[in-house]
Amino acid sequence: MKQDSQTGIFSPDGKVEEITVEQMNIHNKILSEAELKGLDENCQIGQMGTLYFIKGQVQTFMGIIVSDKVHLSPSKKGITFIRNGKQFRGRLQKDADCFNFKRIS
Repeated sequence: MKQDSQTGIFSPDGKVEEITVEQMNIHNKILSEAELKGLDENCQIGQMGTLYFIKGQVQTFMGIIVSDKVHLSPSKKGITFIRNGKQFRGRLQKDADCFNFKRIS
């Protein structure tokens, strides 16, 4: 197998396992789908998580849109977004696309 078609991941026992880029993409897609399902079906008021704010939208790590109903505070530090009637609030980080959020209603 070509070097550029493999990548390394860490397993729970601390070893580096070689996987293909295809396996990595499948894993990340399933993870994004689980994040969305968790927000839609299981996230209770007060529960927290981490998502990404890119190009005016809230997204998963893989770029799947979580919400385009986004409001930034006047200081551009606070972010509020709505998904399926649920409201979430977080704080943007200075040098990162990711942000932590909490469900507020």
